[in-house]
Amino acid sequence: MSTNNERQPVQVEQIMQEIRGDILRRRAQQQGKPPIVSAQGERLSPDYYEHLHLGALAHDQLIVEPLITPVPIPILGPIIQGLRARLHQLVLYYTNQFAASQQQVNAELLQATDQIGRQLETDMSEHGGKDE
Repeated sequence: MSTNNERQPVQVEQIMQEIRGDILRRRAQQQGKPPIVSAQGERLSPDYYEHLHLGALAHDQLIVEPLITPVPIPILGPIIQGLRARLHQLVLYYTNQFAASQQQVNAELLQATDQIGRQLETDMSEHGGKDE
């Protein structure tokens, strides 16, 4: 017995790709840049797109903030803490310089990975299938 109320199967991966795309587009809009990757496709493993999306979210989250605990020694405590703060600032300056360079490397690698994925999608669709 067949009814008109039969439901179509839910395309979970398609929905997830749309959500990921929306997240990346909104984040890119907030930063005033285009999305770094598309993270969408049909022929590669869903894990590929998930990892690409996670990489796009995390690629620029490398800045380190100072964390200086107070020194509980009377009179000398503020002096020691001031010296520690200056040393921390110096170390963080160079760490953040490195992190900025690493962000650029991460962005380039994500874009290259996205390009490879899109090319594979194109090649697979031209040759007619996911398993070939």
